[in-house]
Amino acid sequence: MRAQPKTLDHLQELLDGFRFHYNRQRPHQGIGDDTPAERYGVAPADPDVIRLPGPDEMTEPTYPPDAYIRKVGDTGNIGFGGKLIHVGNRYAQAHVRVIEVDRLVHIYHGDALIQALTIDPDRYYQPKGDRQPPRQRRSVT
Repeated sequence: MRAQPKTLDHLQELLDGFRFHYNRQRPHQGIGDDTPAERYGVAPADPDVIRLPGPDEMTEPTYPPDAYIRKVGDTGNIGFGGKLIHVGNRYAQAHVRVIEVDRLVHIYHGDALIQALTIDPDRYYQPKGDRQPPRQRRSVT
């Protein structure tokens, strides 16, 4: 019996595993029992790494006129719904689109989903992944 996804992250993990197996481990009769990676000379890749465009490769996307658009601050945060959401320093000064359904928020740069999160109503700062909220510095006298 195959594993059934329990969360979206688990589903993505299963899909990534299938893609890696299908393209890099499983021989295909139609191409002489090679894997597609062997046949077409694909360089070995770490299956856990997704390459995102660098800041110099990103262009400012256009969005529909009725979209919720936020400009990412220098520290990689946006304000939305009375919360501070971290989307990543790589998007500093870029414009992103926010789509909210109940407490689930999707944040896009152009057509690329850059973050999906469930808003924690008890927290002002909504970190990305395991990131912790910014700490206030104490002055030492």
